[in-house]
Amino acid sequence: MEEDFWALKSRVNWLCDGDRNTRFFHLTTLNHRHNNKIRSLKDPNGVWLYDADLIQQTLTSHFISLFTTDMICSKPVSDPPFLFPRIEMECHQSLCSVPAVDEIKKVLWSFKPWKSPGPDGLHPGFFQKTWDIVAPSVVQVIEEAFSVGRIPPGLNHTYLCLIPKIRNPETVGHLRLISLCNTILKLVTKILISRIRPLLCDLISPLQSSFLPGRSSTDNVIIVQEIVHRFNSMKGSKGNMLIKLDLEKAYDRLEWGFIRQVLHFFNFPPLWINLIMSIISLSSMSILFNGSATDTFSPSRGIRQGDPLSPYIFILCVEYLSIQITLV
Repeated sequence: MEEDFWALKSRVNWLCDGDRNTRFFHLTTLNHRHNNKIRSLKDPNGVWLYDADLIQQTLTSHFISLFTTDMICSKPVSDPPFLFPRIEMECHQSLCSVPAVDEIKKVLWSFKPWKSPGPDGLHPGFFQKTWDIVAPSVVQVIEEAFSVGRIPPGLNHTYLCLIPKIRNPETVGHLRLISLCNTILKLVTKILISRIRPLLCDLISPLQSSFLPGRSSTDNVIIVQEIVHRFNSMKGSKGNMLIKLDLEKAYDRLEWGFIRQVLHFFNFPPLWINLIMSIISLSSMSILFNGSATDTFSPSRGIRQGDPLSPYIFILCVEYLSIQITLV
């Protein structure tokens, strides 16, 4: 048991069936902690902070500000012109139907067993190993979520894990934010994903390739290179322009009102929209600072980096932006 515990903490996956040595795993874990520990940081004014409490306050203030909205999305989204695809009414039933036990179990077993857990500390492997015992409770929670279109708030707490992008990070910008969500929440979102993925290729333009089966971002790189080459070879008095959008902190700055309107734009069923919005808007967060959780705060915008659902919400929002640019 001790060896399994430290093997899990060490994150050395390639040794799962190899050298069984508790001391090695223990030292690897300590090395990870040493590399990820934040000992100093610059505040927004460029002043170095060395006191742990001051660093924690700076980080908390930064992320509360990042996840706090400063606008109201009040302009309604108009129905799209006929040439843009929407979800057919015939698909609404399959999207909103209460999952069967076999569907829940299949999705649960698609998770890697020992990935980092959420605030409840329960890995997917725990539910897989004890399925015969916990199945009734898990199934009841998920059935209720799909019946009422709402996720219980108690399952929606998230740890924000700070991963240094470089050795010895100096500013908050040198820290990558990863959300650690509870397994039950990820199970609900993964079921939603399994139902929406087959429809996305019809909703999303062929020019968008991320997170869609059968598409590769390499194609987009080639297209851009061809456009630039054509610009350079064109002659005449009229010029051409290529615009690059840098969507900095794009996940964190997505407005919830805008997300709801985009889902309505693509004709998602109301129950499905309500369930999605409860997952996004009823969340609470704590920052993991050097292994300890800070006080809880509630965001008012943004989607979580690390939630399986977030990439799909993002590409729908980007598709809507692309449609609006096309209509201009």
